[in-house]
Amino acid sequence: MSSRKLEVLFQDVVVEQGMPLIIENWHKRPKWIRDLFTFSFLKENHGDDVITCKDLRDGTDTNLQFKDYISGVHGFRHDKSRIQPPSNQLLYAKDVSCPEYWHDHLMNDIIPPFLAYRRAHDLNSYSLDSAAENLMVYIGQHGTWTPAHFDHCGTVGHNIMTWADKDSYSIWFIVATKDRTKVESLLQSLGRTMEFENYFLSVEDFAKADFPVYVAQQRPGDLVLIPSLGYHQVANMVPLRS
Repeated sequence: MSSRKLEVLFQDVVVEQGMPLIIENWHKRPKWIRDLFTFSFLKENHGDDVITCKDLRDGTDTNLQFKDYISGVHGFRHDKSRIQPPSNQLLYAKDVSCPEYWHDHLMNDIIPPFLAYRRAHDLNSYSLDSAAENLMVYIGQHGTWTPAHFDHCGTVGHNIMTWADKDSYSIWFIVATKDRTKVESLLQSLGRTMEFENYFLSVEDFAKADFPVYVAQQRPGDLVLIPSLGYHQVANMVPLRS
């Protein structure tokens, strides 16, 4: 699909209808640099950087060097001689600053200009000195999640999966813009509020909904586009083997 046809589709589905859209297989484009999106790259180029990880079990933050997070949380999956250490923590590296190499490659070589961060259609491109940082990296392990929320300031959400372990994926639950108040009513009926953005709706919760919920698997190369004011939540899944 040409960039122009994609822009028309995006305008129709996401902007005007307020519906989610997923565009697959960006990682199959000729310019995609596969080796850029790896733990090896992060350890070599950003291993000493300190990142903040959220412990989803108790809500606390833990500061770790990138290399220690990768080795401690994900190392056992890539070194079969290691046994996953027991831990009471469920650490999620979220809202991590995007490496410059990743930003430049994705925004200049892969993502069309009308969708790209700080490109033609992004208001941040006109106020680089004062714009908030909002291009972030999320690295999750099995069972990590992002609670139900919507992106503020009329933002259209973008999320591209650049890499995953074999057979791993994320599950998205997205609600159209027009049903935003219905989501809030459902949460209130469950004794929850969106003020704290700390609740992940279960399948049983959604079964009580009087509005459609769009559920999708996201795998490497999938770009998820979330409509403005559209509630969404995400869970990271890794197949368990006995």
